[in-house]
Amino acid sequence: MPECPDWLRLWYRKPQWRDIRDYTRQLNDKDIRPTHSGTPALGPGPSGSIPSRLALDRVLENKTCSPMSLHDFYMYLLHVEHSAENLEFYLWYKYYELNSVKSTREKIRVSDESIPRPAGHVYARPETSNTPGVPNLSAAVTAKPSMSSISDSILKAEPPCARVANSGSRWTDNFFRRSPTCSTERTLIDNTAPCAAAGTCPLSPTNDPEKGPVVPLPLVSRLSRAPQAAQAEEGRAELDAAIARFLSPGAEKELNISHSLRQRTLQNLHESSDPRHLKPVADHIYEVMKNCSHRNFVALGVSTGTYETICVGNLIGIGCILGGFLLVLLRALYPHIGTHSRWDVFLSFPLWTLGVTLMLVGTQGMCFLLLSMSKRQALPWERYEDDRVVQTRVTASTGPLRWWRQYRAFMNRTMAHGRNYKVVDKHLRRLQRLILAQCVAGGACAGFCGVLIFVFLPIWKETVHR
Repeated sequence: MPECPDWLRLWYRKPQWRDIRDYTRQLNDKDIRPTHSGTPALGPGPSGSIPSRLALDRVLENKTCSPMSLHDFYMYLLHVEHSAENLEFYLWYKYYELNSVKSTREKIRVSDESIPRPAGHVYARPETSNTPGVPNLSAAVTAKPSMSSISDSILKAEPPCARVANSGSRWTDNFFRRSPTCSTERTLIDNTAPCAAAGTCPLSPTNDPEKGPVVPLPLVSRLSRAPQAAQAEEGRAELDAAIARFLSPGAEKELNISHSLRQRTLQNLHESSDPRHLKPVADHIYEVMKNCSHRNFVALGVSTGTYETICVGNLIGIGCILGGFLLVLLRALYPHIGTHSRWDVFLSFPLWTLGVTLMLVGTQGMCFLLLSMSKRQALPWERYEDDRVVQTRVTASTGPLRWWRQYRAFMNRTMAHGRNYKVVDKHLRRLQRLILAQCVAGGACAGFCGVLIFVFLPIWKETVHR
């Protein structure tokens, strides 16, 4: 059955939170062997709750910006779900698979070049196909990440919005741009990601300057010039290191997979280093990330407020609603029934609209003020350092200064303080504005319903018959 288009959805609901331990346990109990697919959603749940521009494949390709970048996704897995090994293994597997394909094609090319060709024949090098979740790599780069540097490479990976090195235009830029000694550096600076200024990257990169490829992650090393036997030994050593790191029981970053799948994979890898033996494990990890981790990550990214700001917003909303009812009752009953006109009910319409809007925004985990300014508060891993510094200062203080610092720390957590960040990703901002518009529309409808309830009651000058 065809899905409903995004523009026909009357109400957007962010993805529901899923416990990764329960979800992984269900997969392991059923011993599901998923088949990786690029576009369709795996597993249950509405796929429309996650826009295509914020899909998991684009996050893995490092084509999204803060707070939905690959770096943020890794920090979320590291500090919130404590499952960063899933992302590390999946990225390593994709590069290992790509490296294996390139090695095979290199062997075929060498064997083809040794065969005599007719006159005028031109050898065509096979092109590398795009694999979902793998950035576009040049022919001079091979997929051979170091086991100890995968996490560091992800942490240092720059999203497209952070690749704008030319922050401002100065009069010296024109002079240095003409200097031949700075031509290489200037070329590297000018050739930034084409999607950096727009806050996102295109869905299907082409040769268009506005839709160019994205700079790959620094997870790889230069193409090895060693003989085929040495390359095979290096590949096997890399595979053994990955087995010891991810697949062996009691490993440093052991993957949470079923015992049967683990034993079957280890037995196959003992006989051959073909990456197809790792595909069931990679598909299992991909399904966990797509249907659980990424959903929770998007839900956290959509939420702009914290627990304290949401509570304050809901309290203000309840106060506005009660204030609207109090205003209507005062106009209707004071000094006596039938004194004021029925149109005075519309004085409470703004209060009801604002109150219901604030409560609807709070149900989405957002702060109305930050949402209207496309701002967000610090994410959990960003707040850790700030809270530690504040706690150190409060502990070191004594007397009235201690109480003052505690009050300031509480207000900084409760109110929309200046310590907030801009939502850089354009499509996340668009989604948040859609949610804000829906909440405002819902508040207006609730306010109008409140007006209809009171405007026809026999308590106004036009409805009281004496």
